Amino acid sequence: MRHQITGVRQDILVFIRQNGPQTVQALSSHIGITPVGVRKHLDALEIDGLIKSTTERRPVGRPVQLYALTEAADDLFPKMYHAALISIIRQILRIGGEELLHRVLEGRLEELEATYHAQAAGATTLEERVAALARVRDEAGYMAGWERTADGFLLVEHNCALCRATREFPEICAFELRFMRRVLGDGVSITRVEHQTEGAHRCAYLIREA
Repeated sequence: MRHQITGVRQDILVFIRQNGPQTVQALSSHIGITPVGVRKHLDALEIDGLIKSTTERRPVGRPVQLYALTEAADDLFPKMYHAALISIIRQILRIGGEELLHRVLEGRLEELEATYHAQAAGATTLEERVAALARVRDEAGYMAGWERTADGFLLVEHNCALCRATREFPEICAFELRFMRRVLGDGVSITRVEHQTEGAHRCAYLIREA
C-alpha cells in the first residue's frame, strides 16, 4: 500500500481488502482496540472517501453495519498495470507488427480527443484550451498543471502514467505529443522541454502561438 495511510487506519484498510466488508466488532477484535477507537478511525477514513458503510439485514438479530473499501481506497494498493501494459504491447507487435500498434494508438488518441473536447466545450482562447488539456491529463493520472510564461504557457506533468512502457516503446510518447498538437489546433507550437524518460523529474511542454 502507498505510504500516505499508516498505523491503525492502514491496518483497517488492509484487513478489509483481504477479508471483505467488516463490522466494527470484527475490526476491533482483529486490531486490538476498542470499538469506540475503531469508529473514530472509520469516521476519518469515511471523510477521506476511503470507506463506505452499508446496512445488512440478517435472518436473526438486528441489522448489521458493514464497512467496505471505496474505489479510491482500492487504488491505494499496488497494481501491476505497467507490466500488463508492456506485455500487451509486445503481443500486439508480435501479432500485427508496428502497423497494428499504430492503429491501436490512433484509436486511443481518438478517445482522448473526445474526452478533451468534452472538457474544452466553450473554450475559445489558447489559455482556456491549455487549462482544459491540463484537466484531462490530471484526471488521467499525470498530476498535471499549467502556468503562464513570458511568451506562452507551460504544461507540466509530475507523474507519467505510462513511464515504464514509454522507455521500451517511445512511440507512445510521440502519439501523446501528437494528441496535444491535434487538440490545441493549428497555429500552436508545442515543444517538450523536459522528459522523464531522459532523466527529468517531470515532463513539461512549452505551448505558444506559432
